Amino acid sequence: MNALASLVALAVAVAGLLGGDASREALALDPHAERFAPGIASTRYSEIRLTLSPDGRTALWFSRDRPGGEGGHDIWVSHLQHGQWSAARPVPFNTPGRDFDPAFTADGRFVLFCSDRPGGLGGDDLYRVRVQGLQFGAAEHLGSAVNSPANEFAPMLAPDGGTLLFSSDRAGGAGGHDLYVARVDDGQLQPARPVAGDVNTAAQEFDATFLGDGRTIVFARAQDFGSSRVEQFAARAFGDRYAPGMRLPAPVNDGASDSYGAMLDWSRPGTLTYSARRGDGASLDLYRVSYRLPPSLSIPGPRFVDRKRAPEESIHMPSAQQVACRCGEVTLNLTGTPIACVDCCCNSCRAAGLRLQRLPGALQLLGPHGTTRFVMYRKDRVEFLAGVERLAAFRLSADAGTRRVLATCCNTPLFLELTGGHWLSLYGGLWPEDARPPLQMRTMVGDLPDPSVLPADVPNLKQHSLRFYARLMKAWIAMGLRSPDIRIEGEVHG
Repeated sequence: MNALASLVALAVAVAGLLGGDASREALALDPHAERFAPGIASTRYSEIRLTLSPDGRTALWFSRDRPGGEGGHDIWVSHLQHGQWSAARPVPFNTPGRDFDPAFTADGRFVLFCSDRPGGLGGDDLYRVRVQGLQFGAAEHLGSAVNSPANEFAPMLAPDGGTLLFSSDRAGGAGGHDLYVARVDDGQLQPARPVAGDVNTAAQEFDATFLGDGRTIVFARAQDFGSSRVEQFAARAFGDRYAPGMRLPAPVNDGASDSYGAMLDWSRPGTLTYSARRGDGASLDLYRVSYRLPPSLSIPGPRFVDRKRAPEESIHMPSAQQVACRCGEVTLNLTGTPIACVDCCCNSCRAAGLRLQRLPGALQLLGPHGTTRFVMYRKDRVEFLAGVERLAAFRLSADAGTRRVLATCCNTPLFLELTGGHWLSLYGGLWPEDARPPLQMRTMVGDLPDPSVLPADVPNLKQHSLRFYARLMKAWIAMGLRSPDIRIEGEVHG
């Protein structure tokens, strides 16, 4: 792995040289937005700021005119059950006053929100409730480090949990509502300060969210509340400062109606939720849209599959597909194109394969020449739809730098993960043979007793090649040099 570490260091240096001012580059959006849960969440009333739990099974939003709640502004909840969203109901921590702008944290342990309930410091203050299964704990005031005698809106904790982003119309800002941040040190919120740079203007800036890189923000801007159109903008930190931001294209903004209430979708990497008036414009509905960050951290060249390249250079796959364990209890959703499809011939994969395929009910894992088929995906393109509680990790030794994760319901190997890695190597057996991505190369063939027995249909590489490392490096740069953590509690000893 020393070669990979060296290439990653080079990638960081190249990214710094090529980055330029990322705030000048537009955020790319899918041209088609999905209206969320019509008739349940998106109704004839105004629904705003959709937030989804990391497992994608709980949705929260607020409405200021939907009947059946405690007050004028209420937060509503729906749960995904058997593939369908349940009937919406008000959350139990609503009050007769204003309760709005919910936001799950990245770990799903808390929901942040705003309220003017008694006991605050002024108008609308920031609160949180602990998530307890499908229930919620008591509301906790976030304190004077972030709250003021004025109004605070739309709290959102960064993906790494280290920064709270919100807006406030407190004295000392650039205009009406301005964007503020507060660091979290040792679990304590530090005093809030305006977002540095030029993002705050004489207009109203509010309803902000971090995107998945933790540096790009999407926010709403209006010259004046109630008398001018609200539109959404994106800005990326250059150093620690933000430019004024660039107006987002359709479908988020349509040039005619209001759009605001953006929130990062924790359940779908690369997805943003927002509220907008569409159709007859009578109410605000909830939408989901996929986004792509500007290529400021990518090496020049196409970001996606180049269909003019040779077949071995690219894999053409559906934009989204699902794979599952043998019994169907564990389901994964995959988006985009794999990094690569390889047969690994290394000693550790052979040793692990021999042990895993001896588990009760397990299928044959190794190929005829001792190879293991892997389809490699970026972690941010793998979503667990069901069965997370059935996952368990297998290690060849206690100090192994890799783990293989299985579905314990049927002992199906799901993926191989390198400690600190930004990708998952999914086992090829998860796909039917006629739907499996085509093989592109065999790696580590030098570990085989007799590599000459291998067919010559794809390159047979003695070790991992520079091209192989380059694919991994390119994927990591596209992810903003992030390596998301996947928590697996169970263990298997085969």
